[in-house]
Amino acid sequence: MSVQHYESVMRGLVAAYRAFSPTARKLGADAQLEAERGRARGAQEAAQRLESDRHRIQAAVRRAMDGAREAATRTAAQLAPGVAALPFDAAGWGSIGAAAPTHLRVGVSGDVPIIAPLLPTAGWYVEGNDAAALIRGAVLRVVAATPARRVRVDSYDPRLTGALGVFGELRERAAEIVPDSLTGAADLAACLDDLVGTVAGRAQKIAQTGHRSFEALMAAEPRLLEAYRLVVLLDYPLGVDERLQRELLRVAESAAGRGVSFLVQHNPAVQPEREVDPAALARLLRPVRAERDRITVAGIDGVAIRPDAPPGSHLFAQVAESVGAAASSASLPKVAFADMLPPRQEWWTPIAADGELKVAVGADGRTPAFVRLRSGNPPLPNVLIGGSAGQGKSNLLLVLIHGLAARYSPKDLEMHLLDFKQGLEFAKLGPPYWLPHIKVLGVYSDREFGLAVLRHVHDQMEVRSEIFKRAGKGNIADLTEAEGRPPRLLLVLDEFQVMLADDDAIADEATALLEKLVRMGRAYGIHLVLATQTIEGIQRLATKRDAIFGQVPNRVVLKTTPGDSQTLLATHNTAAAALRFRGEAILNENYGALDHNRTALIAHARDEELESLRKELWHHARVSEPPRIFEQNEAASLTRALAGPVEADGYSVRAWAGMPVSVAERPAAFDVRQEPGAGLIVLGDDAASALGVLTGVAMSISKGRPGDGFLLLDPMPPEPAIEQGIAALRQALRPSVAGREEIPERLLELRDEVRKRNGSEPWLHVLAFGMHRATRLKAAGSSDSWLNLGAETPASPLDALREIVQEGPAVGVFLYGWWNRLNVCADQLGLDRCHVNAHLFLRHPLDGVQQVCGPLTAWSSRPHRGLLRDGLSDEPLPTVTFAPLTLEEV
Repeated sequence: MSVQHYESVMRGLVAAYRAFSPTARKLGADAQLEAERGRARGAQEAAQRLESDRHRIQAAVRRAMDGAREAATRTAAQLAPGVAALPFDAAGWGSIGAAAPTHLRVGVSGDVPIIAPLLPTAGWYVEGNDAAALIRGAVLRVVAATPARRVRVDSYDPRLTGALGVFGELRERAAEIVPDSLTGAADLAACLDDLVGTVAGRAQKIAQTGHRSFEALMAAEPRLLEAYRLVVLLDYPLGVDERLQRELLRVAESAAGRGVSFLVQHNPAVQPEREVDPAALARLLRPVRAERDRITVAGIDGVAIRPDAPPGSHLFAQVAESVGAAASSASLPKVAFADMLPPRQEWWTPIAADGELKVAVGADGRTPAFVRLRSGNPPLPNVLIGGSAGQGKSNLLLVLIHGLAARYSPKDLEMHLLDFKQGLEFAKLGPPYWLPHIKVLGVYSDREFGLAVLRHVHDQMEVRSEIFKRAGKGNIADLTEAEGRPPRLLLVLDEFQVMLADDDAIADEATALLEKLVRMGRAYGIHLVLATQTIEGIQRLATKRDAIFGQVPNRVVLKTTPGDSQTLLATHNTAAAALRFRGEAILNENYGALDHNRTALIAHARDEELESLRKELWHHARVSEPPRIFEQNEAASLTRALAGPVEADGYSVRAWAGMPVSVAERPAAFDVRQEPGAGLIVLGDDAASALGVLTGVAMSISKGRPGDGFLLLDPMPPEPAIEQGIAALRQALRPSVAGREEIPERLLELRDEVRKRNGSEPWLHVLAFGMHRATRLKAAGSSDSWLNLGAETPASPLDALREIVQEGPAVGVFLYGWWNRLNVCADQLGLDRCHVNAHLFLRHPLDGVQQVCGPLTAWSSRPHRGLLRDGLSDEPLPTVTFAPLTLEEV
């Protein structure tokens, strides 16, 4: 029943009262006259007739009144179902959240409930002594009647009256329904900015879907996550200046039918600021006057409305408990990941002629929500994704990555994926079944590897630039396959701000590379997805925000704080803070502009369905080469590295000291040749890493020079962490072995062998593992024997060690040794360390590192990390140490 019909019924009720009153009087007079004329016929007969007529009149009036009352009550129940039409002391308040009411009870006339429309309208402009009480009751009815999380009540209380403080318990249980009251003009301005975007977005959505109103849209598309917005302004126009008034009028003019309504309490004692006309707002809303004993509502004229008894504190507590429980258990509408995938016949279809990549990541009602990447105009080259922890950012990234992989083939799209947090999401994308599009996979990456990937992508951009120059083309969409068109390159950086967090050279270079890639990459088919929880407090971004994000028009932001919403979207755009569900997001393709917000529910991807998709795509592509996989807390695989070649000839070999922190999977190596200074000194704690380094050196040399011999000096006591690695090394190389007790004698023998060799013999490689644990090296001579070169005193094992390290390389004897500290090594080999060229540091104090590598060297000791100085390069090279071999790998 329409509002006009309801109001007509109410006017009919009043007319019935007025019409039957004179009729009753006339009939009574006629009856009295008839009684007088028939007095002669007897008093008893007249009395009986009078009584009969009175009953007849009362019955007629009762039938008319009952009909009007039943019609009015029936209409009220239809337009204000459930608690929306109940008095506050009724028993039915236990049943809440049935449906968002279009009308609310404002009072009673006789025993007929009087209701007035609110949510479909722009709202009420309430005046009178009891205005605040009427507004409290209206808010209570709206919150109780509307399904959980389908309404949000924002309030502005500039006088700090606490008029809505009775909702404090509900605020604690469900702050997304009744958030804290706004008290300052800036807070109200932000709220109104959000409402402008909300009204604009809903108007566009209503127009696109062909519905007449927000209510019709919600009824037709239950998967929509939109909520009614009810805005309470207390003591208006207090705290409202010209700008706020302008925004208020702007929203109120378009609010009706958009799910936005106001409850304005006018305070006539407040002097409006200049250019603020309260009457202008009043004209846009329904006037209501609330006094202690009477309420009048515009449109329901001539009806005496009596206010209901106010709700008690127990009712507010009851509603808070019920609504809070419903909000915490409210089931989120589901969007299936399978529904986001293109039909199978469209899998791996060529990229569209305009060069646009697009992927459905969720739904806005029945409409898919796409993220688009486009190099051409208008450009959409890059994406910024944000959201607080636990709001579904990782799921969104997985949906985006897998959706693109299903839609486009590996020859058209390749991916570099880096995760800088301690998550496991990207770890699932590696072997045994990996997406064939992935070329680089960083699982819990660190800043050094992130920088290496940025350098690699920058190099790829330079290579592509040369291809474009040869073809005479300026955009990848114009380049044909015959002209050597490369695949699109998608670089996904989850928690990218980690690279920029410290004040160091890595942050400087990473910032510069990011700025260049987001600005220039689009023409060459390079697209960046930057994901973060927050970018607040990152100094590099404070100065480079516009330079970087000015090239990122695409924004997808899940629920977050008001501050982060504005940082990730745009100033005054707090829409992401108003989101209510995990997985709900704001999509914006215009740099976060408020009027371009679009709300969507991101599809939920279950692990098993993503795994099934990866497996299917992997089999379809028939790939054999896995991606470059990097994980910060894992050692490198020597077995995998040994599947590749070793650089060697008859004069030299490139010995492996680990894997570089880079995209290339060529091991970090140093030259071993028959020249002074050949060999390697490993310094620092961590026996397992040291063993991995020496094992990598030995195994690579053994593969490159199969005829060489090996000697293992092992003074280390048994340790479970290295026991199997030592056994595997011995089984793989079959070296000669000298334990702690045999080392002094073996060094003397080896020195004699060095003296006898002429350099044409097979090379001998000495693996000195843990020389800081070696004993009795000075036993045969004094500690000053190295200084007494002309003396006849017997040479000590320490003298022999020095001679082997210094003179051995020229005749094909090389030493690769591990000491725990630089000073211990210098004590054994001398301050010049026998002029050995190559050093590799593990977990070692920085002063020792800088003594060898230079005073400006920065080194942060971490597990499975090394710093290689090969004696040739200007800068030391960070490495990932090899894990010791296991017996199963030999």
